[in-house]
Amino acid sequence: MFNQLVEALHQALEFRDIPTDSISRIDGKVGFIWLKAGEQTYFIDIKKVDFDLDEYAQSHSRLAERH
Repeated sequence: MFNQLVEALHQALEFRDIPTDSISRIDGKVGFIWLKAGEQTYFIDIKKVDFDLDEYAQSHSRLAERH
């Protein structure tokens, strides 16, 4: 499952046009993951949310089947 998390992070960076080879610094000591890419600094926040990912995935797959 950890490898899937890493792949999801890679996809999110790609979606935001952040080349992975531009990352020059990462820090995860304060509850966020901070990263420096080029001249820009980004952070990734991890928190609990009121959202059922299984339910979302199931409803999303039903929509895809209809098209």
